[in-house]
Amino acid sequence: MKLLLNLPHLTLLNTIILQNPAFANAKAQKIKHNRNRIKFTPPSPLIQVSHAINTSTNTNAQDTPVSDTFQTRRTASTTYQPIRIKFHTDPILAAIQDADTLTKARGNAIITHVLPEIEAIWSQSLSVIRSDNNLVLPSNVCFDLYEFPEEWSKPAIGVSETDLVIFVSALKFIGTTELCSNNAALSTLAVSSPCAVDPVTDRPVVGFANVCLNTLAMGTNGEVDEESIRTMVDVMSHELVHVLGLNSELYKYFRNSRTGKPLTPRKENFLGKGMGFSITDNVPCVNGQNKRDMALACDNTVRYAEESVKYGDGNVKRGYYEVVTPTVVQVARNHFNCQDLSGARLENQPTSEDCIGSHFDERTWFTEFMSAVYDEDAAFFSPLTLAFLEDTGWYKSDFRYAENSPFGIFAGCPFVEENCIVNQEVPGKKP
Repeated sequence: MKLLLNLPHLTLLNTIILQNPAFANAKAQKIKHNRNRIKFTPPSPLIQVSHAINTSTNTNAQDTPVSDTFQTRRTASTTYQPIRIKFHTDPILAAIQDADTLTKARGNAIITHVLPEIEAIWSQSLSVIRSDNNLVLPSNVCFDLYEFPEEWSKPAIGVSETDLVIFVSALKFIGTTELCSNNAALSTLAVSSPCAVDPVTDRPVVGFANVCLNTLAMGTNGEVDEESIRTMVDVMSHELVHVLGLNSELYKYFRNSRTGKPLTPRKENFLGKGMGFSITDNVPCVNGQNKRDMALACDNTVRYAEESVKYGDGNVKRGYYEVVTPTVVQVARNHFNCQDLSGARLENQPTSEDCIGSHFDERTWFTEFMSAVYDEDAAFFSPLTLAFLEDTGWYKSDFRYAENSPFGIFAGCPFVEENCIVNQEVPGKKP
């Protein structure tokens, strides 16, 4: 494992701080598991992988074959196929190699129980347009945290039969930033980040997930508690969605799901070559943060708005962003039975310096799988998550595997636009 002494450009992204059910008599006290997520900022723009030379279709000595274009992929006879996730577990294996018996059992539970279940969940619910060429990873991918097989970086070899590489580790620190506390009851459970995108489609193709092993409770039989495994499947699936697309750094990369064209235009030089994203001045941020100069997704993807809310004896203005892509809008409208909705709100009270938001708003999407707070009894893998992923332009979602989130369902516009409880009743909700 490579050691980093200092990573000044990194802060925590999508960190999940949960009170483990095995501690503090959580069951008896019915303590909720709080997701307290802090932003782990990937570089902007994200680095790109390249594609291995496919000698069967291209004899030119180029890292990225000219035949591998987005339109070529979209018109292929087998357009969408189940996503293939490669979990690279060497980092977590290295962490438990010389560890105590309990730590080894926890690490092995992640590898043998959690990861296969996550792979099965997403391979059946999400499909992608595959490339005919292997992914070639930059040697410093994922912030130079991990070692991986040398051939993965060779232009003529790369990573075969893979659509997404996830490095799985059990680091306690990244640089000087503590990821895992010795106090398991308060420790982060997992942290994730996208690391690199495909040069043709912009789809995230490399990411990492770091697990804090001491948060997995042990049963009396010396094995990891089944409930703890179920929680970790939920947690790491949630973190995977942040790598797949629900991350404020990724919004500007989204594409039209019908045409494949970027939703946010790129700068071009006089020869028509792409030069990245334009910087928008004074971008409004949520949660009262200062405005920033940053590359921002167009308002056909996420849109900023303000509202006046009662606070104490007066009213205050509050800003928020909402996802306004077509499938997300329709799913949000259908969920609340409110055709006036303009989108699905993102969390505007982040526990980090996230300017836009990387979770769905807790007020409106309380029981949604990708909301900002986790409760093991209220984390529904709903159509909203799958609609969001489909609207990235990178995936085709199978909505048969979704389940309706019960919070506010069919409650009508008053539930969303006014107080959610009025005179101890849900406004607009029919008995």
